[in-house]
Amino acid sequence: MPLGPCDGQLYLLMQVFGHNDVIHLGQLLQESIAYGQPRTRKPWKKVLIIIEGIYSMEGEMCPLREVVAIKKKYKVPC
Repeated sequence: MPLGPCDGQLYLLMQVFGHNDVIHLGQLLQESIAYGQPRTRKPWKKVLIIIEGIYSMEGEMCPLREVVAIKKKYKVPC
């Protein structure tokens, strides 16, 4: 049974953006800001962006500068 905010619990929504696709990341952040939380439509209090710096299997690096620029554009806290 899911617990709501009245029970002292938090809601979590996990969204995955495409591999190194900062445009998709920006779209997800924009939608999350515009629509808010799924049930209540209240704004999200916290947003967390998790990325890998270097993909060891491929030897590819993430576009960190672009991800940080998107983070700053949508004012996602550190």
